[in-house]
Amino acid sequence: MTNTSAQSDRTVFQFAQKIKPQRLALQKSLLLWRIIQCQPEAREGKIRLLKHAFLKQFQENEADFQEYSPQLQRSIALLFKGTGRHFLGDLKPFIMRVAGIYRKEALLLSDPGKIMAFDILFQTIQLLSLNRDIAACEKTIAEIGIRNASTSFTLTDRQILCQNFRAYIDLCQKIKTLKEVRSVLDLRDDLLAAVARKNPGVMIYFLECMFRSIIAQVLLARKYRCDTLIVEWLAEYGHEVDEMVRVSEYIPYETNFLQFRSAYRRGILSLKHADRGLDSDEFLLRSLGNFYTSWIIRTSRQIPA
Repeated sequence: MTNTSAQSDRTVFQFAQKIKPQRLALQKSLLLWRIIQCQPEAREGKIRLLKHAFLKQFQENEADFQEYSPQLQRSIALLFKGTGRHFLGDLKPFIMRVAGIYRKEALLLSDPGKIMAFDILFQTIQLLSLNRDIAACEKTIAEIGIRNASTSFTLTDRQILCQNFRAYIDLCQKIKTLKEVRSVLDLRDDLLAAVARKNPGVMIYFLECMFRSIIAQVLLARKYRCDTLIVEWLAEYGHEVDEMVRVSEYIPYETNFLQFRSAYRRGILSLKHADRGLDSDEFLLRSLGNFYTSWIIRTSRQIPA
């Protein structure tokens, strides 16, 4: 089971209850930065900005970047002039497009009820990954809520989920091609821009959250196996030792953290297609699956933006 060295290192990635949330102004400054970096002009080198100066000037003048401000376009133009340069004949169309995207995302983020919470979105994507292929996942998305007339899940929700699922798969594949986490972090803007180009309907905010969640999984896998996951789950939910032993029959203690979903899928299928286990085994497995996702989300919030 969990070795002593792993237990002693647990303070490196703690649960997020005591982590101070980032200031909203900083989040919005990064949102605007990411939106700009995802534009083709930035990728082609026609827009060049100094990141530190850009973020600093935004934060010093944060009142000028309210999403409802009629002066937003002018504020962004001044931000450009003060922190970089461009090689465009006319900067105005670019500023108008960037301001429009920023205003839309910032307004949505200021009213969380208008968008799907990322932890719910991520949990859904993780559950969809239990399907054998992408086509099966998209078929599942298309059927969500169809047979339940009282569901609040709309056609728009299904479209958003499908778009984000495709973007998540694309981002995972691009990150997997890089061997070192440092390389992934260094190429963050390039990776997000590439996925944004391929999935234009996905919010930049969601792409940033996806990136952090993927990195969180990699970092957790470097430190822990599923034995630690199961022990932490046991403590979090107050389960008994015999329940830990029961889930270990489906998720062996030595399972690599990144292989959890594959083992989880096999466990769920074995319960559905065979007369195996107690009636509560599926409940325990699903509880562990939810805890796995929550650990990733909590860890992702500790990763610097």
